[in-house]
Amino acid sequence: MIEITEQQEISNSKAPKEALTWEDLTKMKYTWRVATELTRINPPVALSFRRAKQDIEYGGFIIPKGWQVSQVLVDNQTK
Repeated sequence: MIEITEQQEISNSKAPKEALTWEDLTKMKYTWRVATELTRINPPVALSFRRAKQDIEYGGFIIPKGWQVSQVLVDNQTK
């Protein structure tokens, strides 16, 4: 299995109980892709705020420039 192989190779190059470094993590291509897909499906933050840069119409409503709007990330990322 690819994921086990990449993790085992890095583990074998470390001393016992030696912590992983950022460089070690960047070598785990398959593991990194799995982690990013999991955060896409289940984001660690449920919503995000943005400020409208200009007046916009959305769903028949006017959102004035400067207003803050929230985006629910969970619903956005799973459809």
